[in-house]
Amino acid sequence: MLGFMETPLNHFFNERSDPRTLDALTRGPLAAHLRTYAQQLHDQGYAVSSSRLQLRVLGHFNRWLQSKGLSAEQIDSSTLERYVRCRSGKLRRGDTAALGRLWRMLRPGEVETPSSPPSACQIVLRQFQLYLRQERGLAEATIACYTPVVRAFLAECFPTEIPDFHRLCASAIADFVQRQAQRTTTKHAANAVSALRSFLRHLLHRGAIDTDLAVCVPTIATWSLSNVPKFLPAEQIQRVLSSCDRNTAIGKRNYAILLLLARLGFAPARLWR
Repeated sequence: MLGFMETPLNHFFNERSDPRTLDALTRGPLAAHLRTYAQQLHDQGYAVSSSRLQLRVLGHFNRWLQSKGLSAEQIDSSTLERYVRCRSGKLRRGDTAALGRLWRMLRPGEVETPSSPPSACQIVLRQFQLYLRQERGLAEATIACYTPVVRAFLAECFPTEIPDFHRLCASAIADFVQRQAQRTTTKHAANAVSALRSFLRHLLHRGAIDTDLAVCVPTIATWSLSNVPKFLPAEQIQRVLSSCDRNTAIGKRNYAILLLLARLGFAPARLWR
């Protein structure tokens, strides 16, 4: 949870550098709901960069609702469709996903009602959850962590179609994991890897795929200092070397040490040919 004096939105945006964004988020029909949304992003470990992108599009949606004179209670699926149409060509894939998450938060009882049959993806999710409980014996907390990852994977791979898992390929799996790694923290990206591997093994178990695609899921580096760059680009190394004052004894010494380290492998070989 955030500190007592820090609001969820101020965790992601600064009043001095992002006054317009904060104004769009803290005024209008969705203001209270957007604070809750921001708190959920923080609690679920979303990366700050990904959270900002989501909140910015929701802030724009909030202003659009205000301009139309609509309250949060008046929002329905047709309202979302109208907004998406008016923003045609300007929304990214992640923007529509954020709108969908907000809709599920506003109308949890309308995501799936007894009168409307479950979609193909919802059926797949239920089968996966049953597999995790009965075949794997996983805790409900783990199932709850895995489910949103698989839901996002299905939405990206089969946004408007009945899932045809025989069309899945290694590149689509790797691209999804890469996007997850960019959107969330390392810890939650590693959770996404585990969830996706479990789902792909489930598909193999039930015969939905013929190949074990779980081996195609890339590994996320989670060890200490895994974010440290493996090498420095040539121009950065040159700037470091140029910073040494070679008119002094200490500068010459530093230059010699850095040059030796660079030639031993800290820089691309082409720089030193």
